[in-house]
Amino acid sequence: EENQDIEFIQWKGRVTGELERPPLTPLPVTGSAPPPPQRQSKAYFESTGTVDIAHHRGTGLKPGMRVAGPALIIEPTTTIVLYPGSVATVTPFKNYMVDV
Repeated sequence: EENQDIEFIQWKGRVTGELERPPLTPLPVTGSAPPPPQRQSKAYFESTGTVDIAHHRGTGLKPGMRVAGPALIIEPTTTIVLYPGSVATVTPFKNYMVDV
């Protein structure tokens, strides 16, 4: 109706984002040591009790680099928890192979 106030009681929206797509060709393997962790914190594991845990950004890791647990690898869409004694190796396709 003309000259009437409109009241919105409920709003609904949808947001879509695009992430960087990984390359389809393997990247060269550097085999170097990972950069120093971004930060450290405390974590509890049943097998070890409370220990210091390193936080690594996945964007700073290159193919061939290995991260030993206990540690966290922080990616834009997930966080990988490496338990004590486990090791993650970055593959040529920027995936992680975790040896437990």
